[in-house]
Amino acid sequence: MTGNQSPIDLYTAGHVAVGFAARRWFGLGLVPVLTLGLLWEVTEDTLKTRNPGIFPLASPDSKVNALFDLGAFVLGYWLAGLNK
Repeated sequence: MTGNQSPIDLYTAGHVAVGFAARRWFGLGLVPVLTLGLLWEVTEDTLKTRNPGIFPLASPDSKVNALFDLGAFVLGYWLAGLNK
């Protein structure tokens, strides 16, 4: 499978980093992090269709990839809470 089709791809680490930053640096709770992650996943494919040049890989995400991306946001959130 190619990027954006596999459950875990090159962009998974970026999703973890955003979840981490949202909690650690911006103090967001779990619900706002989940909401932001969900909003991103819902709008991402539309943005890729309208502006493919701003994405390194503009192919649409599979449903499984989108779910794993959302899980990656939560993993980052959880990691940011360790050793607090």
